[in-house]
Amino acid sequence: MAKVEGLCAQAGMVGSRVEGLCARAGMVNARVEELCAREEILYARAGKASARVEDLCAQEKQLSAQAGVLSAQEEMLYARAEGLCAQEKILYARAEEINAQAGMSNARSENLNAKRGTIHGLLDMILGLPDKISEYILSGLI
Repeated sequence: MAKVEGLCAQAGMVGSRVEGLCARAGMVNARVEELCAREEILYARAGKASARVEDLCAQEKQLSAQAGVLSAQEEMLYARAEGLCAQEKILYARAEEINAQAGMSNARSENLNAKRGTIHGLLDMILGLPDKISEYILSGLI
């Protein structure tokens, strides 16, 4: 009977040991489930990060295209500015030409006024006419 009691005691210790191992297995299973949940969270975050990277790549392509358009517009503006500078030089040259012509016209006018004064003076000396009549004659001559 002692032998049976010893075996029962050993069976009880084995049972306790099995219960301890089962408890540990349960804790290991809980830890595995927690790690699996973390893995799913990390996969979800990686998916979001991947989508964000794709979005940023698309934005980069869009900004690169816009930069190309702006560069082309800048080149067009530089070309227009060069054209306007050339037109400005032409206009300055024409203005100088007009000023020169105006100077020549003023000189002619002064010359004609001097001649008119001379003729007026001669008419006064020769004919002794009043100024109004001299002016009338001169306006017909010049």
